[in-house]
Amino acid sequence: MLGLRWWAAVVMVSAVAASAAGEEPIKLVPMLPASDGRLVCPVGLVLRGPAEGSAAFQSGSVLAWNEAGRVFYQQDLDTAAFTRLTGVSRLSSGQAVLVTQRHTFRVSDRPVRLAYVLDMLLPDGTHDRQVHWYALRLEAQPLPTLPAGRPRFEIRPYPDQPEGSLMTRSGRSVWAFQVWLQETNGVPVKVSSVQWQARDGAGQVVAEAKLPAATTGGAALVCGPDAVTAIAGQRIVVPTGQNAAELALVATGNLPNGEAVTAMYRAPLAPARTTPSSSVVRLPFRGIWHVAAAPGQAVNFGNLQNGWVFDMLDKAKRPYRGTGARPADHLAFGQNVLAPADGTVSAVSAETDDAVTPRAGGLFAPVRENYVLIDHGHGERSYLGGLSRAGLQVVVGMTIRAGGLVGRVGNNGAFARPALTYRLLRGADAVPELLSIAPRLQPYRALVGGKWQAVDGPPEDDELVQGE
Repeated sequence: MLGLRWWAAVVMVSAVAASAAGEEPIKLVPMLPASDGRLVCPVGLVLRGPAEGSAAFQSGSVLAWNEAGRVFYQQDLDTAAFTRLTGVSRLSSGQAVLVTQRHTFRVSDRPVRLAYVLDMLLPDGTHDRQVHWYALRLEAQPLPTLPAGRPRFEIRPYPDQPEGSLMTRSGRSVWAFQVWLQETNGVPVKVSSVQWQARDGAGQVVAEAKLPAATTGGAALVCGPDAVTAIAGQRIVVPTGQNAAELALVATGNLPNGEAVTAMYRAPLAPARTTPSSSVVRLPFRGIWHVAAAPGQAVNFGNLQNGWVFDMLDKAKRPYRGTGARPADHLAFGQNVLAPADGTVSAVSAETDDAVTPRAGGLFAPVRENYVLIDHGHGERSYLGGLSRAGLQVVVGMTIRAGGLVGRVGNNGAFARPALTYRLLRGADAVPELLSIAPRLQPYRALVGGKWQAVDGPPEDDELVQGE
């Protein structure tokens, strides 16, 4: 384990340097106050196999840092511990495995960062050291109290009362939430289905979804002992003229002995409201683009209530030429990305080369997204993602004017083909995976009903828009 501890020390130094440089963590995780005064931190991590062959686990560690940048918590992982958490000792090509753990800290520890450091051995004998970062934030909402008489497992939404946003142009209302599953008897539950329904004040169903057991990145969903398993990215979308007042959740599964178990829960929904930004922003491009994903759309990416993915289409409504097997075949690839408003560059993440491994339908094996954050003041920052590493034109601390060149579209991120992602974040602790706010947009043009019209509300999914 000496090599691991040496690597852990390097990670600690890297964390301090990254914090000073304005680097953003991969995910934000809530720390929930427990009844005994401790802080409970539920973490979910999806590990994926390499593009080819397999990767064998060698060693690992979970590290936590306090406000002073010191490691106060370290949990070493050997092969037995890794296998117990994941059910496997190696990851095959295309395989995805869900890891869920619940860490407990004291308030006096003052934790701010958590990292999973994993050393995987690739087929060619090289080592792939993976570091999965988390920012820790104390939540006022306590850990859900499990009622007596429910000895198997529980299902809850997070937050307890999801808040909705009203989309001004379409009139749709959108609520975003996570589904939390927690076993309560020290026995793992293999979950077979998760369902939810949104109902109006009269009890009528206005939206619903059925989630398969492999809903978390292709991994089998097992609610393990002393763990909270989260299913992120859930959305209730209600058309104009309707509303939703209650969320009902139900999960079914089996204990190791085959016994069937069920968990149910009902939660109120906060009324949908419009919360526009203080900043006035423009579309981050010029010319005609296609809205490939928008808030409330069935196919969207990440745990975001308001966020957009833009690409470009030809006259046949195709985003690429030929087979789309090369990034350069895609119309959006290499296009200029512009600053949405005046501001200061607060973070640049440019660790990933563009994806080049083609898949069917013009898609690529996804890689981590490069992005830039621009601070506009008012506690608001623009997130521009999917940028080419080689095309970036900004550095941290640089002042930029609205319409200034930030970079060029690359081929990275969850969309799995060249595209630009945009969100507007509020709060000093906001990171790209959080819910974003509805931006106030400068007027632009959109193709509505076959005619170009001047609009100023958020872009709708699958429409053409023109940036000035």
